[in-house]
Amino acid sequence: MYTAIPKYPPVIYDLNFVLDEGISYGQLKEEISSCPQAVNLESVKFKDIYRAPSLGENKKSLTVTLGFRSAQRTLTTEETQEALEGIIRSLSQRLNAQIRKQGFSLFQE
Repeated sequence: MYTAIPKYPPVIYDLNFVLDEGISYGQLKEEISSCPQAVNLESVKFKDIYRAPSLGENKKSLTVTLGFRSAQRTLTTEETQEALEGIIRSLSQRLNAQIRKQGFSLFQE
């Protein structure tokens, strides 16, 4: 099947979430994808896993790459930051996930 090349560029962010050891990447991906604030979310990809005593007992850090894209126009920084903040809030409430490093402050001084 033919799929047209997207006209507008994606907006890509890497986010590191500190989670309980028992939470899998699949659970994290499902929660991100089903989040109502995940408007224009095109992809969620596993990037890395990190374990260290400094994260806390029975904790790990999962890094995921989130890709956002609109078929109608180029997304603004404000739109994607709003989506990211909603996703982070939702994951904090539903999975007790904490952001380890905010990758979406690229345009702030």
